[in-house]
Amino acid sequence: MAKKNTNKQPRFIVLGEKASSFYDPISKVKLVPNQVASLTPKQMASKLTKDALRGGHLEFATQEEFDTYQEYLENQKTKFEKIAEAKINKLKLVKDCPEEEEEEEEEEEEEEEDLTLEDIPANKKDILEWLIGNSIELDMDLTEAELKKLEKDQLVTYAQSLFV
Repeated sequence: MAKKNTNKQPRFIVLGEKASSFYDPISKVKLVPNQVASLTPKQMASKLTKDALRGGHLEFATQEEFDTYQEYLENQKTKFEKIAEAKINKLKLVKDCPEEEEEEEEEEEEEEEDLTLEDIPANKKDILEWLIGNSIELDMDLTEAELKKLEKDQLVTYAQSLFV
């Protein structure tokens, strides 16, 4: 009577010379170039995997090759994490930088439309409100009380003079 293989340790495989990739949908084994995979006994029992091993599409690898591949994956993961962390830190610095916030506010202010002669309202009340509301932007030298004393045509002339 033949003795069954009771070795429950996983076996390691790599692509053979006859394959550029390998996939077994039954056992969910997938291999790409330079990859070393660990197979369970159930995966090793798959007909497709056995046939690929016999046909030279897959080859057995050693524990040392598998460990080297795992170290490579860890190094790649570490590199990726460092890059991601650096990008996150850079974003945090940019977000926390008060200078850039001031620049953004200035840009928003610049995006607002500049006042023109066409913006001057038609009646005295609206002209007064408009001048008072835009007094900072227009750099006016008259106070609100002085403006209220002026007639409509004087207000229009004054408003127009601010644009010259």
